[in-house]
Amino acid sequence: MPGLRKRTGKHPASWRRITQINRYESGDSQPTLDVIRRLAIALTVSADKQIFGKDERGPDEDLRLQFEAISQFDEEDKELARGLLEGLILKHQAKQSVARQAARVAPPAGRSKAPAKRAASRVPAR
Repeated sequence: MPGLRKRTGKHPASWRRITQINRYESGDSQPTLDVIRRLAIALTVSADKQIFGKDERGPDEDLRLQFEAISQFDEEDKELARGLLEGLILKHQAKQSVARQAARVAPPAGRSKAPAKRAASRVPAR
């Protein structure tokens, strides 16, 4: 949470526990989820803005414009868009799962799946 006061524009004098805020900013201490929630409320910023950098979370710029357009849809069309997105997400997750399974059962590089045949030992019959 480096630069929390600087990013939010709040003056340090408004903080009762400035020492603890300094610990958060320096990385010496990590706030609990409850503290993050209370800070978000007090600073009127989202918890995402406190935790993530500008480009660490959210859609790519091209998708952001499409999501903004979808937000203007009526409820019926929004529900249709949600269903389509959910279907695409499930399809993507299924592909990833299949790829992970295939990687687990694939033999290491340079080895075939079939075991090498050994020459039969010749032992004279008695």
